[in-house]
Amino acid sequence: YRFFFVSSQISFKIKSESAIASGVRRIEAACGIAAFDWARGVAEKNAQEEDELRSKLDKINQAFKALGAEEVHYPMEARIMAAMLAEGTFDQLNTVFNNSQKHIQGLRDSVTAADKKLKKVQAGAAAAMADAALVDLLEKGGNIAEIFQGPANLLQELLNGLKKKQFTGAGFMIVDDGNRLHLGAYCGADAQAAGLQAGKLIQELGPIAGGKGGGKPDQARGAAPGRDKAGDLLAAAKDKLG
Repeated sequence: YRFFFVSSQISFKIKSESAIASGVRRIEAACGIAAFDWARGVAEKNAQEEDELRSKLDKINQAFKALGAEEVHYPMEARIMAAMLAEGTFDQLNTVFNNSQKHIQGLRDSVTAADKKLKKVQAGAAAAMADAALVDLLEKGGNIAEIFQGPANLLQELLNGLKKKQFTGAGFMIVDDGNRLHLGAYCGADAQAAGLQAGKLIQELGPIAGGKGGGKPDQARGAAPGRDKAGDLLAAAKDKLG
């Protein structure tokens, strides 16, 4: 980003030394104004992006805290670009500008890494939650119709758990993540022999809560916005599965 020294790379022919000096000053003045204006725009853009990235990182760390996981932090940077634009030399501004670009890229990388880490932690927590829930549900015997409060990925972990345990019955799972309902249906060998199909269960029951979805006879998923209809949906599922 050595954009401040354009004038030193411009060649021209002027006969007198005074004319050369005058020409250089005019070129430096023109380039300097443009450079400062450009740098000011980049500084403002970086400041806005940093605020947005900090907000994302704060939300990620709140999720880590709720899961009991180690939070991710990235050091703050003193915002001195404005002062350099007002009073600093070209060399000082150039140094601050380069450091600011490195800082914002480091923050971007940190937020990306934190988001990936959060997804892994959430997946592990959802798997553990699903395993614990299925132990109790399978001990009761018969078909399963249940509602859970938790993250969206809990639904897939529940379906995966039924498959791993070679569940032969039927299951209808509702996961309420606080924003919408995530619906999952599972039909093992015995359930399918009795005429039940996962895809059809989602298609028939989902509309009760304003949702839709579908899938294969053994496993299907859907979603519904009507969280206030979760109780009605669960009752209908229990009635359908018997």
